[in-house]
Amino acid sequence: MIDLYKGDCLEVMDRLIADGVKVDAIITDPPYGTTGVACKNLNRNFIGIELDDKYFNIAEGRIKDVC
Repeated sequence: MIDLYKGDCLEVMDRLIADGVKVDAIITDPPYGTTGVACKNLNRNFIGIELDDKYFNIAEGRIKDVC
């Protein structure tokens, strides 16, 4: 099982974004913030989307840790 808190998905997202997304593109980020963290790591823009406060707070914390 992938553990999002340990960053298991982050390496995959880093690679996908670095190889397939232009620097001036905007990427949408679903729950947990993994895509947002990868975007911050790679100097890409993103828009985070989350309706549930619990998951919003998780994603916000993960992204702030990178800033």
